[in-house]
Order: sequence, then C-alpha cells, then structure tokens
Amino acid sequence: TNGRFDNFIVGCLEIILFGFIFIIQVSIILFEAGVVNTKSTLSVLNKATFNIVSSATAFYFFGSGFANESYGGFIGSERFLC
Repeated sequence: TNGRFDNFIVGCLEIILFGFIFIIQVSIILFEAGVVNTKSTLSVLNKATFNIVSSATAFYFFGSGFANESYGGFIGSERFLC
C-alpha cells in the first residue's frame, strides 16, 4: 500500500507543478500583450498559443517517456506512447 500512496503523492505534485507552469505561461502572454502595440497583440497571442501547444506536445512525446521508470532499461518507460 505504500507504493500506491507514493504514486498518489507524485501524481498530485505533477498536477500542482503543471498548474504553476501554466500560470507562468499565461502571465508571460499577458505581459507581452501589454507591452506591444495594439496592432501586434494578435500576433503575440498567436505566438504564445503556438508556444504552449508545442511545449505540451513535446512533453507528451519526450518528457513523459523520460520521466517514467523503465525496469531494466536505461531511460524512459517500457510502454512509451502506449
């Protein structure tokens, strides 16, 4: 039962840290939109949205595989992307 509790704690910490990263991304978007001209706001928002989507996709394909354990392997999970 100790392993299930550890997995629960790790899962909660991952969700909290994801929330922090998302808040940081949104605050950077709002700061950049406030600094530029009104005409450039849409391009800044498009760039920031692309940044968030590409970062989430890269983490899904690479980061999650490196974050999980692989028993008997060097790095990553045994069932990568499954």
